[in-house]
Amino acid sequence: MLTRTLLLPVTLLLLFPRLGKCDEVSFAKDILPLLSDRCFQCHGPDENDREADLRLDLPSVVSKPDSAAAVIVAGNLEKSEVWKRIISDDPETVMPPTGAHR
Repeated sequence: MLTRTLLLPVTLLLLFPRLGKCDEVSFAKDILPLLSDRCFQCHGPDENDREADLRLDLPSVVSKPDSAAAVIVAGNLEKSEVWKRIISDDPETVMPPTGAHR
């Protein structure tokens, strides 16, 4: 539960950058450190440990608001797979996995 609590602000900053105090969110400065701490063990730059062929360390993972369902769709929670996984109650799909202790 704590993990979901911590990931919620990250997701909100990605989807609604104006919620933060700064005018513009920097992927490298604001988002990357949070993803690194919670997601990179399985979805980072190390291709030997990467799961689901998903890299979350690249800004290209964020799609435009009018994109089809994608990992992160700026401004659209319903189309953002990351959001669906964070809020999921299904132990098979929730991210990070309950056993990850992240």
